[in-house]
Amino acid sequence: MKLLSGNVVIYEGGLPFNAYITLDRYEGDTYTYFTFRDDYEILIDRPTNEIDSVTFETFLVPNHPDGVLISGVVWATCNVDNPGTFAAKPTDAGKFYQWGRMTARSCTDPLISNDGSVWTGESFKGDTWYPHPCPTGWRLPTEHELDLLINSGNYSAKVSGVLGHIFGDNVNRIFLPVAGTRAYFDGTHFNKDRKGYYWSSTPAGNRAYTMQIYFGTKSYIEPFIRSEGASVRCVKEVITE
Repeated sequence: MKLLSGNVVIYEGGLPFNAYITLDRYEGDTYTYFTFRDDYEILIDRPTNEIDSVTFETFLVPNHPDGVLISGVVWATCNVDNPGTFAAKPTDAGKFYQWGRMTARSCTDPLISNDGSVWTGESFKGDTWYPHPCPTGWRLPTEHELDLLINSGNYSAKVSGVLGHIFGDNVNRIFLPVAGTRAYFDGTHFNKDRKGYYWSSTPAGNRAYTMQIYFGTKSYIEPFIRSEGASVRCVKEVITE
């Protein structure tokens, strides 16, 4: 969903059959919810009385093995699952990782680890996450690259029943689900369908920088406790002559 000049809203979703749309404006806030028959629900940070029209366009969440180029960086189209592998679909949450570690933790309850290890609340002490869980040819993004992604344009969306944010422009874009996090002290899963947390490779003192996606509002960069469980979306550098 994007608000263009003239208060025109574009809903970038393929509609396989006739759909209906509801515009709801709740008293006291400035959000408009668009609900479609095919189980898409989009929120835009603009009151209904400021929206003149809605336009439908075909939109497919890309799932390219070579990634998508956004702001000079090639982004993977899926989250990391077990170490060295991507999730099957862009809407799959993949697995959670604690910064600096290679153990994959489940994004749903019960808490399961790929290597059978128990949860630890102790943070990794080094300043370089290596080896990292990204597949060969990919790596974790830096704090700066996450910031570039945010500034490329992003908005909340519900795709195939999964909440998240679309990043990029009308040509090159990716979907990042909001899978929540696991608390550092005991691995409790919280903030599912509310926030997404994505690790960078950049340390921040005894923490590390993350991109935090708050569904329905904004995305921002913030240091995060290293022993929290968070998602990983990998990048690879573009080779220029």
